[in-house]
Amino acid sequence: MKHTILFLAIALSVLACQGDGAPGEAAAAVEAEGTEVAPTTAKTAPAPTKTEVPHVEASVLAPLIGLWHYQTVAGIKDPKVKDDYLGRWIDLKGDQTFTSGIWQEQTNSGKWTYDGESTLINFYYDQSEVIYDEFQVQGAGMDIVAFLGNTSRTKRGIQIKMVKENERPVR
Repeated sequence: MKHTILFLAIALSVLACQGDGAPGEAAAAVEAEGTEVAPTTAKTAPAPTKTEVPHVEASVLAPLIGLWHYQTVAGIKDPKVKDDYLGRWIDLKGDQTFTSGIWQEQTNSGKWTYDGESTLINFYYDQSEVIYDEFQVQGAGMDIVAFLGNTSRTKRGIQIKMVKENERPVR
């Protein structure tokens, strides 16, 4: 009977000390009984297994994705040709498609490509356009970039200030 009372006293003290006792108290109480107990401290808890997280490469296209407004055009002397860019916008999608238009109206769509090494962007419109469709991009990764002519398909020295916007331009 003494052993039963002693066992119950030790068991109760172990349970009472579990949540707020010192790290070694529970083990010491049970060791007095002759049974080994593994310590339950954070220091000796098994380390979580490290899962392998795959490395994801950033796309060279990512900085160009979004809605761009053809804000300022330079290098064109003919006012009629310059007016062709007034109110224009192009919305580049991550799947390399785009929609484009003038002011609030969508007028065209198509596909686009970008070469990070040559920094050339090409637009392949579904319907023919009066504006140029190939530029060298300067400042990719910023909210303002420059589209520059003098490429294989855009022979003029045109320069366009492109501004990333949240909404289509308004008259």
